[in-house]
Formats: sequence, structure tokens, C-alpha cells
Amino acid sequence: AAVKYAFGSAFVCQDAGTAKKLAFHRDVHTRCVTLEGDDFNPSGLLTGGARASSRSLLASLHALGEAEAALAGAKQRIAEAEA
Repeated sequence: AAVKYAFGSAFVCQDAGTAKKLAFHRDVHTRCVTLEGDDFNPSGLLTGGARASSRSLLASLHALGEAEAALAGAKQRIAEAEA
């Protein structure tokens, strides 16, 4: 769910060159996001980019998913202990 929320119908591309070519290609014309977080939007808006010292957006989303799963498990154990 987090990935769908973050990217929607966008293509995820390995590098900025590929993302730029796809986003602005007349037959594709679709938002593209790189693994580093650069966002190429056919509307002409270019945003983001990860800081060199930070994790990639996909790695952060994966970590978020794992944390949410751990939290759900902990809540379930608490509910069972209180019952």
C-alpha cells in the first residue's frame, strides 16, 4: 500500500537518464521516479533526489513496511495478553 501511495501509476527507473527519456517521450508521457527519488513529471515539474548520505526511497519504504508489520504483531500480542 505504501508503494502504491508513493508511486501510483508512475514508472520506477534505475537512473535519471532512463526516467527522463520515458517521462517526456511522446508515446509514454508518464511520471517516472528513480531509485534515488528523482521525480520526472511530464507536466514539466522535476523534484527531489535523495541526499547522498541517505537511503533510497524504496529502501525507506521497505523499512517502513517492516516496521508497520512489527507494530501490528506487537498490537496483536498486547490484545491477546489483555483478553
